[in-house]
Amino acid sequence: MREFGKVNRKKVLAIFLTFMMIVSVFASIGTMGGTVLAATPTGNWSDSDPVSFAPIYATMPIGTGTVDDPYQIWSASDLAWFSYITKTFDATKPQGIAAFSDSKFFKISTNIDLSAHFWDSAIGNGTKSFKGVFNGNQRTISGIIMTTGNTASFGGLFGGVTPGTDTVNSGILKNFIIDSPDLTSARYSGGLVSQMTGVVDNCIVITPNIKIATASTASAAGMIGEAIGNVTVTNSFVVGGSVTASTTVACGTVAGFVGNSSGTFPFTQKFINCGVKKTTGGTAISIKTNGNNVGGFVASLGTGTYTFNNCFADSDIGTVAAAGGQLGGFIGGGGASGTATFERCYAKGTINSPAGTSTGGFM
Repeated sequence: MREFGKVNRKKVLAIFLTFMMIVSVFASIGTMGGTVLAATPTGNWSDSDPVSFAPIYATMPIGTGTVDDPYQIWSASDLAWFSYITKTFDATKPQGIAAFSDSKFFKISTNIDLSAHFWDSAIGNGTKSFKGVFNGNQRTISGIIMTTGNTASFGGLFGGVTPGTDTVNSGILKNFIIDSPDLTSARYSGGLVSQMTGVVDNCIVITPNIKIATASTASAAGMIGEAIGNVTVTNSFVVGGSVTASTTVACGTVAGFVGNSSGTFPFTQKFINCGVKKTTGGTAISIKTNGNNVGGFVASLGTGTYTFNNCFADSDIGTVAAAGGQLGGFIGGGGASGTATFERCYAKGTINSPAGTSTGGFM
């Protein structure tokens, strides 16, 4: 009897330890696209003291900005430094984002959750762009929440990116994982960057929720809001999510990967090994327009020379209000004088188009 009792106690102990291990494993799992974030944000990451202009939340990252000693981002406050100097200083001052980042190197050193405060000012914009090389280092950045609506023209982690003085080592974003960005802006929005000139490599945006508040010239997409001039994007993907135009104002272009393409002729844009894919649960990205072009991959092409190699889009395309525009499974509309080549590219999913709308399975 005593021996039987000992066996029972061992079994009970084994079952209890197994149960605790299972609970511990499930408690520690971080599922992409379902990250548990902080409560409702308070204040803005770019906030500064009204008198001294000193940052309230931001801290300057360590490093010297060289290729061997890049600026290292170890916290949300370090990353907020770029938002702070974009909003507070103009490009001609030493602290300005363009001067601070020109041909310098930056690296994310840990996973970062930005949900404590609103991300009200993207890094760089149309006149004060980021001009360095930023390595996301395969770390996950979550909790990007921008609800500034009509007051923000640039939505995304980055606002504007362009090459700097060293045209080879600048204007580069690589190895970023952006998890569930929630963006509302007046004009340009991208899960990674609003307006891009340069190189994007090995980046992924997971379940973005992007909305255009107003502006008929808006452009929004899961990865890049607008690609301007010479752009090369490789090995990058958008997974699920939604991109939605305003329901009250006829808006600009929306798409799964890049919203609009533009530039001064001649320019070249290349997209290699890129795609818009479903989540692991089988949900495709939802893309809805209001009277303008929409595409599963890109909404509209310009006058440049385009190469699409091994690219795809799996999306659910529709409208929120007005008819009009061009709806395509891969490309919404093309430039009258531009040229494009496609190799091993495809589109699939659904397109729900009202009467009076030009629709194509691919373009």
